[in-house]
Amino acid sequence: MLIEPLLIFLIIFSPLIYGGVTILPLSIIEAVSFLALFIILFKAISRGRISFPKIGYPPLLLFIGLILLQLLPLPQNFLSSISPSTAHLYQVLGCSRTNITIFSEATINMLLQVLACIAILFTVLTYADTEDKAKRLALAVIVSGVLYSLYGIFSRPYLAANSYQFATFVNRNHFAAYIEMIILVTIAYSFIARSKTARGITIFAASIMIIALFLSFSRAGRMCFIFSMAAFIVLLMLKQPGKKTLLILSVLFVVSLVFILSIGLETTLKRMDTLLDPTKAIFSRANIYKDTLNIVRDFPRFGTGLGTFKDIAEAYKTMRTQRMYFFAHNEPLQLISETGFVGFMLILLFLILYSKDVFSIWFKRHSPFAVYMTLGCMIGLFSAGLHSFFEFLLHIPADAMFFFIILGLSYRVVTLEGSNIKYGKAIELKIPESARVFSMLLLIAAFLSVETLIARRYLAQAAFEKSEGKKIFVQDALRELDRAISLNPGNSLYLNKKGDTLLKTNNPTAAEEFYKKAIDLNPTRADYHLDLGHLYIITGREELANEEFKKAALLNPQGIRKR
Repeated sequence: MLIEPLLIFLIIFSPLIYGGVTILPLSIIEAVSFLALFIILFKAISRGRISFPKIGYPPLLLFIGLILLQLLPLPQNFLSSISPSTAHLYQVLGCSRTNITIFSEATINMLLQVLACIAILFTVLTYADTEDKAKRLALAVIVSGVLYSLYGIFSRPYLAANSYQFATFVNRNHFAAYIEMIILVTIAYSFIARSKTARGITIFAASIMIIALFLSFSRAGRMCFIFSMAAFIVLLMLKQPGKKTLLILSVLFVVSLVFILSIGLETTLKRMDTLLDPTKAIFSRANIYKDTLNIVRDFPRFGTGLGTFKDIAEAYKTMRTQRMYFFAHNEPLQLISETGFVGFMLILLFLILYSKDVFSIWFKRHSPFAVYMTLGCMIGLFSAGLHSFFEFLLHIPADAMFFFIILGLSYRVVTLEGSNIKYGKAIELKIPESARVFSMLLLIAAFLSVETLIARRYLAQAAFEKSEGKKIFVQDALRELDRAISLNPGNSLYLNKKGDTLLKTNNPTAAEEFYKKAIDLNPTRADYHLDLGHLYIITGREELANEEFKKAALLNPQGIRKR
């Protein structure tokens, strides 16, 4: 079946290119995720019956509905009543927008990523309906963790503590969150290994990943892993007390300690000394948190739009030392700022209902496979969730993808008994034969639309990046920008860049048109107003220039920097 190779491909591929943060790997991850879901649904419709586990879907569906509401143009009076700060901001900037989101392109970008993660969650929940399938997926996750850990260890054996990169990730914290989840799954898998050899190999693999975690020099990663291991041991001893549990955990501890000592205790514990002074450790983040809370204060109900944190944060920053904010370094806080308390409560409710469903079954189970693997998955997710209070992990496609894969596995493994699904409830939808052809055509149309959207966005970004080449001629750059704009007309960056390029050709009239279009799409970008103000200076319209400079100062009171 094609589903399993696609899932394994995602597991191995998603961390390969910078954790999926650039446009090419992100587009591939999204396209493959929707392809897997399409195959699942197409086969189900052809059989006339769609069956999937009954979990807390309503909050998740309502969250998607909220994001769609953020994208819709709303009546002015309605916008003023539900998001007065947004309406006031548009009024001050002289903007005609009436959307809750301040930048639709950023919200669409994040919505695609969210939908891709949900597609993978649904695929895993539907596909992994036997222990053998669940075990194969878990093994793929473990193999991925070992491979990237070994690469991280051996590619940079003398990695400095002040280096941000580790393995294939651009940030050590992103790798740490990725490997935290997999370590707990690996430890859990060692308990269900059928032979001593297999158990020893699994323990060895977990030890390698633990060493990679410590060598990443991620303080939050180390501490979250330690807390999570403590929770794993406590819950495991309550559920399955015995010599086997103590033996495996003792062997894991000894093997990991031997590795740590062989590398050097001082090297492995670098950067942990800052935890002795918590004020110093969190000082740089505390100012971002404070500024983000000010955003929440002004946009408490529905936020500024999913994915728009970087487009509003500069108006609220209070420190000059960090000139640009791209993330709040705190996922829950950023979620509240972007989707308001409504969006945050919907996601929180989904996670609570999901965890309740899993643990209500887990406490009834006695199968070693269900007990150990479910706990490993859930505690791995807990570790990543705890880490998300200090980083922007779920904005990293590889971390988000693994989170949802393991989330799906956690429910599946707790409901399985041998080759059957014995526990949990299912939702079944029967499709009449007369409606199957129409349903298939509708599914195909939706799938092709989404895949086309992903392809267009990738090609647009590729053309834009080509236009920024150092050796490219101006006319060639304009052609690439025209291509980017035609493929993705909602991206204000392309329009503003074309304005810059047209200005170089001494065509201020055309440049002004594109500067204004960029501002209409994304009115909170201070540098866009600055560019338009400079153009007004060039063309002798100082009064208009001063108005744009005032808007730029309002949107970035701590100083302007061209992005």
